[in-house]
Amino acid sequence: MKRIVKHFFNPLIILFVFCTQAIANGITVSNVSVLPNSNQVQFDITWDNSWRSDILQNWDAAWVFVKYRDVDGSWKHLNFTGINNAVPAGYKDSVTADNRGVFLYRAVSGNGTASLTGVKLGIPAAQAFGVYDLKVFAIEMVYVPTGQFFAGDRESTNSLASFVDFTSPATVNGISAVFAPLVIVSPPFPTGYSNFYCMKYEISQGAYRDFLNTLTYLQQTGRTANLPNSPVGTNALTNATAGRPYIEIAVPGNSGTNTPAVYGCDANNNNSYNEAADGEWVACNYLNWADLAAYLTWACLAPMTELQYEKVCRGPLQPVGSEFAWGTAQVASVGYALNNGGFTNEFLTGLSSNPNEGNANYLTTNPNPVFNAAVPLRNGIFATATSNRISSGGSFYGVMEMSGNLWERVVTIANPEGRAFDGSNGTGNISSLGFGGFSTWPGSGGVNNNNALGLMYRGGSSNFGSSEMQVSTRTPSNIITNPDNVRYIDQCGRGVRN
Repeated sequence: MKRIVKHFFNPLIILFVFCTQAIANGITVSNVSVLPNSNQVQFDITWDNSWRSDILQNWDAAWVFVKYRDVDGSWKHLNFTGINNAVPAGYKDSVTADNRGVFLYRAVSGNGTASLTGVKLGIPAAQAFGVYDLKVFAIEMVYVPTGQFFAGDRESTNSLASFVDFTSPATVNGISAVFAPLVIVSPPFPTGYSNFYCMKYEISQGAYRDFLNTLTYLQQTGRTANLPNSPVGTNALTNATAGRPYIEIAVPGNSGTNTPAVYGCDANNNNSYNEAADGEWVACNYLNWADLAAYLTWACLAPMTELQYEKVCRGPLQPVGSEFAWGTAQVASVGYALNNGGFTNEFLTGLSSNPNEGNANYLTTNPNPVFNAAVPLRNGIFATATSNRISSGGSFYGVMEMSGNLWERVVTIANPEGRAFDGSNGTGNISSLGFGGFSTWPGSGGVNNNNALGLMYRGGSSNFGSSEMQVSTRTPSNIITNPDNVRYIDQCGRGVRN
Protein backbone atom coordinates (compact mmCIF):
# COMPACT_ATOMS: atom_id res chain seq x y z
CA MET A 1 0.00 0.00 0.00
CA LYS A 2 1.47 3.31 -1.02
CA ARG A 3 0.99 6.26 1.28
CA ILE A 4 -0.33 9.47 -0.21
CA VAL A 5 0.53 12.53 1.84
CA LYS A 6 -1.69 15.54 1.45
CA HIS A 7 -1.02 18.96 2.97
CA PHE A 8 -3.92 21.37 3.16
CA PHE A 9 -3.77 25.01 4.21
CA ASN A 10 -6.63 26.56 6.12
CA PRO A 11 -6.66 30.21 7.22
CA LEU A 12 -7.33 29.13 10.80
CA ILE A 13 -5.00 26.15 11.09
CA ILE A 14 -2.39 24.26 9.18
CA LEU A 15 -3.86 20.83 8.59
CA PHE A 16 -1.63 17.84 7.97
CA VAL A 17 -3.74 14.90 6.81
CA PHE A 18 -2.09 11.67 5.76
CA CYS A 19 -4.60 9.86 3.54
CA THR A 20 -4.06 6.39 2.15
CA GLN A 21 -5.66 4.70 -0.81
CA ALA A 22 -6.95 1.21 -0.09
CA ILE A 23 -7.46 -1.58 -2.58
CA ALA A 24 -9.63 -4.66 -2.13
CA ASN A 25 -11.25 -7.23 -4.43
CA GLY A 26 -10.64 -5.40 -7.73
CA ILE A 27 -11.87 -2.03 -6.52
CA THR A 28 -9.59 0.98 -6.23
CA VAL A 29 -9.86 4.09 -4.06
CA SER A 30 -7.47 6.93 -4.89
CA ASN A 31 -6.84 10.66 -4.46
CA VAL A 32 -8.07 10.69 -0.88
CA SER A 33 -8.21 14.10 0.79
CA VAL A 34 -10.07 15.90 3.54
CA LEU A 35 -12.08 19.10 3.08
CA PRO A 36 -12.05 20.63 6.56
CA ASN A 37 -14.25 23.61 5.73
CA SER A 38 -17.12 21.30 4.81
CA ASN A 39 -16.33 18.33 7.08
CA GLN A 40 -15.97 15.94 4.17
CA VAL A 41 -13.62 13.23 3.00
CA GLN A 42 -13.13 13.23 -0.76
CA PHE A 43 -11.86 10.45 -3.03
CA ASP A 44 -12.12 8.79 -6.44
CA ILE A 45 -13.32 5.21 -6.77
CA THR A 46 -13.49 2.75 -9.65
CA TRP A 47 -14.38 -0.90 -10.21
CA ASP A 48 -14.99 -3.15 -13.21
CA ASN A 49 -18.02 -5.21 -14.26
CA SER A 50 -20.52 -2.92 -12.56
CA TRP A 51 -24.23 -3.11 -13.33
CA ARG A 52 -27.76 -2.22 -12.35
CA SER A 53 -30.91 -4.04 -13.47
CA ASP A 54 -34.15 -2.28 -12.59
CA ILE A 55 -36.09 -5.27 -13.91
CA LEU A 56 -34.53 -7.57 -11.31
CA GLN A 57 -34.07 -4.76 -8.76
CA ASN A 58 -30.47 -5.90 -8.45
CA TRP A 59 -27.19 -4.00 -8.67
CA ASP A 60 -23.63 -4.06 -7.48
CA ALA A 61 -22.23 -1.45 -5.14
CA ALA A 62 -19.11 -0.26 -3.40
CA TRP A 63 -19.25 -0.62 0.38
CA VAL A 64 -17.14 2.27 1.65
CA PHE A 65 -15.87 2.75 5.21
CA VAL A 66 -13.11 4.77 6.85
CA LYS A 67 -10.54 4.16 9.59
CA TYR A 68 -8.57 6.87 11.35
CA ARG A 69 -5.45 6.71 13.49
CA ASP A 70 -6.22 8.03 16.96
CA VAL A 71 -3.78 9.93 19.16
CA ASP A 72 -2.81 6.66 20.87
CA GLY A 73 -1.61 5.28 17.54
CA SER A 74 -4.42 2.74 17.08
CA TRP A 75 -6.73 2.64 14.07
CA LYS A 76 -10.40 3.17 14.88
CA HIS A 77 -13.60 3.15 12.88
CA LEU A 78 -14.89 6.50 11.66
CA ASN A 79 -18.65 6.88 11.41
CA PHE A 80 -20.08 9.02 8.64
CA THR A 81 -22.42 11.87 9.53
CA GLY A 82 -24.92 11.03 6.81
CA ILE A 83 -25.07 14.67 5.68
CA ASN A 84 -23.35 16.83 3.11
CA ASN A 85 -22.67 13.94 0.72
CA ALA A 86 -22.06 14.48 -2.98
CA VAL A 87 -21.61 11.86 -5.70
CA PRO A 88 -21.28 12.19 -9.48
CA ALA A 89 -24.35 12.21 -11.71
CA GLY A 90 -25.63 8.74 -12.48
CA TYR A 91 -24.80 7.34 -9.05
CA LYS A 92 -26.40 7.21 -5.62
CA ASP A 93 -25.09 7.06 -2.08
CA SER A 94 -26.83 5.29 0.77
CA VAL A 95 -25.54 5.75 4.31
CA THR A 96 -26.48 2.92 6.67
CA ALA A 97 -28.67 3.65 9.68
CA ASP A 98 -25.72 3.17 12.03
CA ASN A 99 -23.56 5.54 9.90
CA ARG A 100 -20.75 2.98 9.78
CA GLY A 101 -20.57 2.80 6.01
CA VAL A 102 -21.92 4.04 2.70
CA PHE A 103 -23.06 2.14 -0.39
CA LEU A 104 -22.26 3.75 -3.74
CA TYR A 105 -24.10 2.37 -6.78
CA ARG A 106 -25.63 3.17 -10.16
CA ALA A 107 -28.79 5.29 -10.17
CA VAL A 108 -30.13 3.86 -13.44
CA SER A 109 -29.87 0.60 -15.37
CA GLY A 110 -26.54 0.07 -17.09
CA ASN A 111 -23.29 -1.87 -16.99
CA GLY A 112 -19.56 -1.47 -17.47
CA THR A 113 -16.78 0.10 -15.44
CA ALA A 114 -17.95 2.29 -12.58
CA SER A 115 -15.74 5.34 -12.22
CA LEU A 116 -16.67 8.03 -9.69
CA THR A 117 -14.49 11.12 -9.39
CA GLY A 118 -14.69 13.53 -6.49
CA VAL A 119 -16.99 11.58 -4.19
CA LYS A 120 -17.60 13.61 -1.02
CA LEU A 121 -18.92 12.09 2.20
CA GLY A 122 -19.61 13.87 5.46
CA ILE A 123 -17.40 13.00 8.44
CA PRO A 124 -17.29 14.40 12.02
CA ALA A 125 -15.59 17.74 12.50
CA ALA A 126 -13.13 16.26 15.00
CA GLN A 127 -11.57 14.08 12.31
CA ALA A 128 -12.00 16.65 9.56
CA PHE A 129 -10.04 19.30 11.47
CA GLY A 130 -7.75 17.16 13.60
CA VAL A 131 -4.32 15.80 12.79
CA TYR A 132 -5.18 12.26 11.73
CA ASP A 133 -4.22 9.56 9.30
CA LEU A 134 -7.24 8.39 7.31
CA LYS A 135 -7.70 5.22 5.29
CA VAL A 136 -10.69 4.81 3.00
CA PHE A 137 -11.65 1.20 2.22
CA ALA A 138 -14.05 -0.21 -0.34
CA ILE A 139 -15.47 -3.70 -0.96
CA GLU A 140 -17.53 -4.74 -3.98
CA MET A 141 -20.94 -6.01 -2.96
CA VAL A 142 -24.17 -7.10 -4.62
CA TYR A 143 -27.71 -6.13 -3.61
CA VAL A 144 -30.09 -9.07 -3.08
CA PRO A 145 -33.70 -7.83 -3.03
CA THR A 146 -36.50 -8.82 -0.68
CA GLY A 147 -38.58 -11.70 -1.97
CA GLN A 148 -39.37 -15.36 -1.96
CA PHE A 149 -36.95 -18.07 -2.97
CA PHE A 150 -36.53 -21.82 -2.77
CA ALA A 151 -34.07 -23.69 -0.58
CA GLY A 152 -33.22 -27.28 -1.44
CA ASP A 153 -33.31 -29.19 -4.73
CA ARG A 154 -34.28 -32.67 -3.42
CA GLU A 155 -31.30 -34.24 -5.22
CA SER A 156 -28.08 -32.88 -3.72
CA THR A 157 -26.63 -34.57 -0.65
CA ASN A 158 -28.85 -33.86 2.38
CA SER A 159 -30.61 -31.08 0.54
CA LEU A 160 -33.17 -29.10 2.46
CA ALA A 161 -36.42 -30.87 1.74
CA SER A 162 -39.32 -30.39 -0.62
CA PHE A 163 -38.65 -27.05 -2.27
CA VAL A 164 -39.13 -24.99 0.86
CA ASP A 165 -40.68 -21.73 -0.32
CA PHE A 166 -39.74 -18.70 1.74
CA THR A 167 -42.66 -16.41 0.96
CA SER A 168 -42.47 -14.03 3.91
CA PRO A 169 -40.08 -12.96 6.66
CA ALA A 170 -42.22 -14.78 9.20
CA THR A 171 -41.35 -18.06 10.93
CA VAL A 172 -40.21 -20.77 8.54
CA ASN A 173 -41.35 -24.27 9.50
CA GLY A 174 -40.55 -27.77 8.39
CA ILE A 175 -37.04 -27.37 6.99
CA SER A 176 -35.70 -30.90 7.13
CA ALA A 177 -32.56 -32.80 6.36
CA VAL A 178 -30.99 -36.09 7.38
CA PHE A 179 -29.05 -34.51 10.22
CA ALA A 180 -31.71 -31.93 11.20
CA PRO A 181 -35.10 -33.66 11.09
CA LEU A 182 -37.20 -30.61 11.93
CA VAL A 183 -36.12 -27.02 12.24
CA ILE A 184 -38.08 -23.89 13.01
CA VAL A 185 -36.31 -20.71 11.97
CA SER A 186 -37.62 -17.32 13.04
CA PRO A 187 -36.39 -13.77 12.63
CA PRO A 188 -34.17 -12.12 13.68
CA PHE A 189 -32.26 -15.07 12.17
CA PRO A 190 -31.61 -13.98 8.56
CA THR A 191 -33.83 -16.36 6.60
CA GLY A 192 -32.88 -14.77 3.29
CA TYR A 193 -36.32 -13.32 2.59
CA SER A 194 -35.41 -9.74 3.50
CA ASN A 195 -33.01 -7.73 1.38
CA PHE A 196 -29.29 -7.70 2.10
CA TYR A 197 -25.94 -7.05 0.43
CA CYS A 198 -23.44 -9.85 -0.24
CA MET A 199 -19.74 -9.52 -1.02
CA LYS A 200 -19.26 -10.06 -4.76
CA TYR A 201 -16.02 -11.95 -4.16
CA GLU A 202 -14.30 -13.94 -1.45
CA ILE A 203 -11.91 -11.96 0.75
CA SER A 204 -8.79 -11.24 -1.29
CA GLN A 205 -5.21 -11.37 -0.09
CA GLY A 206 -4.95 -7.63 -0.65
CA ALA A 207 -8.04 -7.04 1.50
CA TYR A 208 -6.71 -9.13 4.39
CA ARG A 209 -3.33 -7.38 4.09
CA ASP A 210 -5.07 -4.02 4.41
CA PHE A 211 -6.94 -5.29 7.46
CA LEU A 212 -3.71 -6.45 9.15
CA ASN A 213 -2.14 -3.05 8.52
CA THR A 214 -4.74 -1.34 10.72
CA LEU A 215 -4.12 -3.60 13.74
CA THR A 216 -1.94 -3.14 16.80
CA TYR A 217 1.00 -5.47 17.40
CA LEU A 218 -1.05 -7.51 19.89
CA GLN A 219 -4.01 -7.75 17.53
CA GLN A 220 -1.72 -8.90 14.72
CA THR A 221 -0.40 -11.76 16.86
CA GLY A 222 -3.92 -13.20 17.01
CA ARG A 223 -4.75 -12.74 13.36
CA THR A 224 -1.60 -14.25 11.85
CA ALA A 225 0.24 -17.56 12.06
CA ASN A 226 3.66 -16.03 12.68
CA LEU A 227 4.64 -13.30 15.12
CA PRO A 228 4.69 -9.76 13.71
CA ASN A 229 8.35 -9.35 14.72
CA SER A 230 9.42 -12.19 12.42
CA PRO A 231 11.97 -11.40 9.68
CA VAL A 232 11.12 -9.67 6.43
CA GLY A 233 9.53 -12.12 3.99
CA THR A 234 7.91 -14.30 6.66
CA ASN A 235 4.48 -15.42 5.52
CA ALA A 236 1.61 -14.02 7.56
CA LEU A 237 -0.82 -16.94 7.55
CA THR A 238 1.16 -20.16 7.11
CA ASN A 239 4.60 -21.74 7.07
CA ALA A 240 3.64 -23.75 4.00
CA THR A 241 4.60 -22.74 0.48
CA ALA A 242 1.69 -24.50 -1.23
CA GLY A 243 -1.56 -22.76 -2.03
CA ARG A 244 -0.28 -19.34 -3.13
CA PRO A 245 0.08 -17.63 0.27
CA TYR A 246 1.31 -14.18 -0.74
CA ILE A 247 0.92 -11.99 2.38
CA GLU A 248 4.30 -11.41 3.99
CA ILE A 249 5.97 -9.18 6.56
CA ALA A 250 7.41 -6.22 4.68
CA VAL A 251 8.57 -4.36 7.81
CA PRO A 252 8.88 -6.37 11.06
CA GLY A 253 7.06 -5.20 14.15
CA ASN A 254 8.64 -4.63 17.54
CA SER A 255 7.18 -6.34 20.59
CA GLY A 256 9.12 -4.11 22.97
CA THR A 257 7.64 -0.90 21.63
CA ASN A 258 4.36 -2.52 20.51
CA THR A 259 5.05 -1.35 16.98
CA PRO A 260 2.94 -3.38 14.54
CA ALA A 261 4.37 -5.03 11.46
CA VAL A 262 3.69 -3.73 7.98
CA TYR A 263 2.38 -6.45 5.66
CA GLY A 264 2.54 -6.62 1.88
CA CYS A 265 1.83 -9.03 -0.96
CA ASP A 266 4.81 -10.53 -2.80
CA ALA A 267 3.75 -13.25 -5.23
CA ASN A 268 6.95 -12.97 -7.28
CA ASN A 269 9.20 -13.17 -4.18
CA ASN A 270 11.37 -10.21 -5.12
CA ASN A 271 10.97 -8.49 -1.72
CA SER A 272 9.33 -5.54 -3.43
CA TYR A 273 5.78 -5.44 -2.18
CA ASN A 274 2.35 -4.71 -3.64
CA GLU A 275 3.44 -4.62 -7.26
CA ALA A 276 1.11 -5.46 -10.14
CA ALA A 277 2.36 -9.06 -10.14
CA ASP A 278 2.08 -9.66 -6.39
CA GLY A 279 -1.21 -11.52 -6.29
CA GLU A 280 -3.34 -9.25 -4.12
CA TRP A 281 -6.47 -10.12 -6.12
CA VAL A 282 -6.13 -13.85 -5.37
CA ALA A 283 -8.67 -15.15 -2.85
CA CYS A 284 -7.21 -15.34 0.65
CA ASN A 285 -6.90 -18.90 1.95
CA TYR A 286 -5.51 -20.08 5.32
CA LEU A 287 -8.15 -18.08 7.23
CA ASN A 288 -9.64 -19.69 10.33
CA TRP A 289 -13.02 -18.71 11.79
CA ALA A 290 -11.57 -16.18 14.24
CA ASP A 291 -9.73 -14.50 11.35
CA LEU A 292 -12.91 -14.31 9.30
CA ALA A 293 -15.04 -13.09 12.22
CA ALA A 294 -12.53 -10.36 13.03
CA TYR A 295 -12.34 -9.21 9.42
CA LEU A 296 -16.13 -9.07 9.09
CA THR A 297 -16.46 -7.16 12.37
CA TRP A 298 -13.79 -4.70 11.25
CA ALA A 299 -15.57 -4.20 7.90
CA CYS A 300 -18.99 -3.76 9.59
CA LEU A 301 -20.33 -6.89 7.92
CA ALA A 302 -21.87 -10.14 9.19
CA PRO A 303 -21.51 -13.86 8.45
CA MET A 304 -23.76 -15.25 5.72
CA THR A 305 -26.39 -17.84 6.64
CA GLU A 306 -26.89 -20.99 4.62
CA LEU A 307 -30.36 -19.76 3.60
CA GLN A 308 -28.88 -16.51 2.32
CA TYR A 309 -26.27 -18.59 0.49
CA GLU A 310 -28.95 -20.50 -1.42
CA LYS A 311 -30.87 -17.33 -2.26
CA VAL A 312 -27.74 -15.59 -3.56
CA CYS A 313 -27.04 -18.60 -5.79
CA ARG A 314 -30.54 -19.44 -7.03
CA GLY A 315 -32.47 -16.20 -6.79
CA PRO A 316 -36.25 -16.60 -7.20
CA LEU A 317 -35.93 -19.42 -9.76
CA GLN A 318 -37.25 -22.94 -9.34
CA PRO A 319 -34.49 -25.31 -8.22
CA VAL A 320 -32.67 -27.47 -10.76
CA GLY A 321 -31.61 -30.85 -9.43
CA SER A 322 -27.94 -30.97 -8.42
CA GLU A 323 -27.40 -27.47 -9.79
CA PHE A 324 -24.35 -25.30 -9.25
CA ALA A 325 -24.34 -21.56 -8.58
CA TRP A 326 -24.66 -20.79 -12.31
CA GLY A 327 -28.00 -22.62 -12.52
CA THR A 328 -27.18 -25.85 -14.38
CA ALA A 329 -26.03 -29.30 -13.23
CA GLN A 330 -23.12 -29.32 -15.69
CA VAL A 331 -19.57 -28.18 -14.97
CA ALA A 332 -16.28 -27.94 -16.86
CA SER A 333 -14.26 -31.14 -16.55
CA VAL A 334 -10.86 -30.42 -18.12
CA GLY A 335 -7.96 -28.87 -16.24
CA TYR A 336 -7.23 -25.18 -16.81
CA ALA A 337 -3.86 -23.56 -17.45
CA LEU A 338 -3.00 -20.42 -15.51
CA ASN A 339 -1.52 -17.44 -17.34
CA ASN A 340 0.01 -14.25 -15.91
CA GLY A 341 -0.15 -15.79 -12.45
CA GLY A 342 -0.27 -13.16 -9.72
CA PHE A 343 -0.90 -10.26 -12.10
CA THR A 344 -4.00 -8.11 -11.98
CA ASN A 345 -5.02 -9.69 -15.29
CA GLU A 346 -4.36 -13.30 -14.24
CA PHE A 347 -6.41 -15.51 -16.56
CA LEU A 348 -7.08 -19.13 -17.52
CA THR A 349 -7.00 -21.00 -20.81
CA GLY A 350 -8.79 -24.26 -21.46
CA LEU A 351 -12.21 -22.99 -20.37
CA SER A 352 -15.24 -25.03 -21.33
CA SER A 353 -16.89 -24.22 -24.65
CA ASN A 354 -20.07 -26.10 -23.77
CA PRO A 355 -22.77 -23.44 -23.29
CA ASN A 356 -24.34 -25.44 -20.45
CA GLU A 357 -21.14 -26.11 -18.52
CA GLY A 358 -20.20 -23.57 -15.91
CA ASN A 359 -16.59 -22.77 -15.16
CA ALA A 360 -15.31 -23.30 -11.62
CA ASN A 361 -12.06 -23.92 -9.78
CA TYR A 362 -12.34 -27.38 -8.23
CA LEU A 363 -10.32 -30.60 -7.99
CA THR A 364 -10.70 -31.56 -11.66
CA THR A 365 -10.12 -28.18 -13.30
CA ASN A 366 -7.68 -26.52 -10.91
CA PRO A 367 -4.32 -25.82 -12.56
CA ASN A 368 -2.37 -28.23 -10.35
CA PRO A 369 0.66 -28.60 -12.63
CA VAL A 370 1.50 -24.95 -12.08
CA PHE A 371 1.71 -25.15 -8.30
CA ASN A 372 1.59 -28.89 -7.46
CA ALA A 373 -1.23 -28.20 -5.02
CA ALA A 374 -4.84 -27.13 -4.92
CA VAL A 375 -4.84 -23.37 -5.36
CA PRO A 376 -7.15 -20.38 -5.09
CA LEU A 377 -7.40 -18.15 -8.14
CA ARG A 378 -7.95 -14.46 -8.76
CA ASN A 379 -11.39 -13.32 -7.66
CA GLY A 380 -13.75 -13.10 -10.63
CA ILE A 381 -11.29 -14.84 -12.94
CA PHE A 382 -14.06 -16.32 -15.15
CA ALA A 383 -15.94 -13.03 -15.65
CA THR A 384 -15.09 -11.17 -18.84
CA ALA A 385 -16.70 -8.54 -21.03
CA THR A 386 -18.32 -11.31 -23.10
CA SER A 387 -19.11 -13.95 -20.45
CA ASN A 388 -22.61 -14.84 -19.31
CA ARG A 389 -23.86 -16.32 -16.04
CA ILE A 390 -22.89 -19.89 -16.98
CA SER A 391 -19.47 -19.24 -18.53
CA SER A 392 -18.51 -16.87 -15.70
CA GLY A 393 -19.67 -19.31 -13.03
CA GLY A 394 -21.73 -16.51 -11.48
CA SER A 395 -24.79 -16.76 -9.28
CA PHE A 396 -28.27 -15.51 -10.22
CA TYR A 397 -27.52 -12.13 -8.64
CA GLY A 398 -23.97 -11.85 -10.02
CA VAL A 399 -21.96 -13.03 -7.01
CA MET A 400 -18.82 -14.86 -8.09
CA GLU A 401 -17.21 -18.13 -6.98
CA MET A 402 -20.14 -19.32 -4.87
CA SER A 403 -19.31 -22.73 -6.35
CA GLY A 404 -15.61 -23.59 -6.15
CA ASN A 405 -12.34 -21.76 -5.43
CA LEU A 406 -12.43 -21.71 -1.58
CA TRP A 407 -14.90 -22.98 1.00
CA GLU A 408 -17.53 -20.56 2.28
CA ARG A 409 -18.21 -20.56 6.02
CA VAL A 410 -21.93 -19.96 6.60
CA VAL A 411 -24.17 -19.99 9.66
CA THR A 412 -26.16 -23.22 9.69
CA ILE A 413 -29.71 -23.95 10.80
CA ALA A 414 -28.71 -27.52 11.66
CA ASN A 415 -27.96 -26.83 15.33
CA PRO A 416 -29.09 -24.44 18.10
CA GLU A 417 -25.79 -22.56 18.07
CA GLY A 418 -26.37 -21.55 14.45
CA ARG A 419 -30.06 -20.76 14.86
CA ALA A 420 -29.21 -18.36 17.72
CA PHE A 421 -27.58 -15.99 15.23
CA ASP A 422 -29.47 -12.69 14.99
CA GLY A 423 -27.78 -11.21 11.94
CA SER A 424 -25.87 -8.48 13.82
CA ASN A 425 -23.46 -6.48 11.67
CA GLY A 426 -19.97 -5.68 12.90
CA THR A 427 -19.25 -2.42 14.68
CA GLY A 428 -15.98 -1.65 12.89
CA ASN A 429 -13.78 -2.20 15.93
CA ILE A 430 -12.30 -5.49 17.13
CA SER A 431 -11.04 -6.34 20.62
CA SER A 432 -7.58 -5.52 21.93
CA LEU A 433 -6.64 -9.18 21.43
CA GLY A 434 -7.76 -9.18 17.82
CA PHE A 435 -11.16 -10.86 18.10
CA GLY A 436 -14.48 -9.80 16.60
CA GLY A 437 -18.11 -10.80 16.51
CA PHE A 438 -20.88 -10.79 19.08
CA SER A 439 -22.42 -13.19 21.55
CA THR A 440 -24.97 -14.26 18.92
CA TRP A 441 -22.31 -15.08 16.33
CA PRO A 442 -21.23 -18.74 16.18
CA GLY A 443 -18.54 -19.37 18.75
CA SER A 444 -19.08 -15.79 19.95
CA GLY A 445 -17.30 -14.66 16.83
CA GLY A 446 -14.34 -16.94 17.50
CA VAL A 447 -13.45 -15.04 20.67
CA ASN A 448 -11.83 -18.07 22.26
CA ASN A 449 -10.28 -19.10 18.92
CA ASN A 450 -11.46 -22.69 19.24
CA ASN A 451 -15.24 -22.64 18.99
CA ALA A 452 -17.04 -22.50 15.66
CA LEU A 453 -20.24 -24.30 16.60
CA GLY A 454 -23.06 -22.98 14.45
CA LEU A 455 -21.08 -22.90 11.21
CA MET A 456 -20.87 -25.17 8.21
CA TYR A 457 -19.00 -25.20 4.90
CA ARG A 458 -20.75 -24.63 1.60
CA GLY A 459 -19.71 -24.28 -2.04
CA GLY A 460 -16.72 -26.61 -2.28
CA SER A 461 -13.14 -25.68 -3.08
CA SER A 462 -10.20 -26.35 -5.38
CA ASN A 463 -9.39 -29.36 -3.17
CA PHE A 464 -12.73 -31.21 -3.59
CA GLY A 465 -14.87 -32.81 -6.27
CA SER A 466 -17.81 -31.28 -8.08
CA SER A 467 -20.61 -32.60 -5.81
CA GLU A 468 -19.43 -30.39 -2.95
CA MET A 469 -20.01 -27.34 -5.14
CA GLN A 470 -23.71 -28.01 -5.63
CA VAL A 471 -25.87 -25.23 -4.21
CA SER A 472 -27.99 -27.48 -1.99
CA THR A 473 -25.33 -29.96 -0.82
CA ARG A 474 -25.22 -30.09 3.00
CA THR A 475 -22.72 -32.76 3.96
CA PRO A 476 -22.90 -33.61 7.70
CA SER A 477 -19.10 -33.73 7.88
CA ASN A 478 -19.05 -30.08 6.80
CA ILE A 479 -20.86 -28.95 9.94
CA ILE A 480 -18.15 -27.59 12.19
CA THR A 481 -18.26 -29.36 15.56
CA ASN A 482 -14.63 -29.10 16.62
CA PRO A 483 -12.06 -26.33 17.15
CA ASP A 484 -11.58 -24.16 14.09
CA ASN A 485 -8.28 -22.52 14.91
CA VAL A 486 -6.34 -24.32 12.16
CA ARG A 487 -5.68 -22.38 8.98
CA TYR A 488 -6.37 -24.66 6.01
CA ILE A 489 -5.23 -24.29 2.43
CA ASP A 490 -8.74 -24.13 0.96
CA GLN A 491 -10.78 -22.03 3.40
CA CYS A 492 -11.79 -18.40 3.13
CA GLY A 493 -15.18 -16.70 3.34
CA ARG A 494 -17.14 -13.57 2.61
CA GLY A 495 -19.65 -11.42 4.45
CA VAL A 496 -23.05 -9.80 4.05
CA ARG A 497 -24.58 -6.59 5.29
CA ASN A 498 -28.00 -7.22 6.83
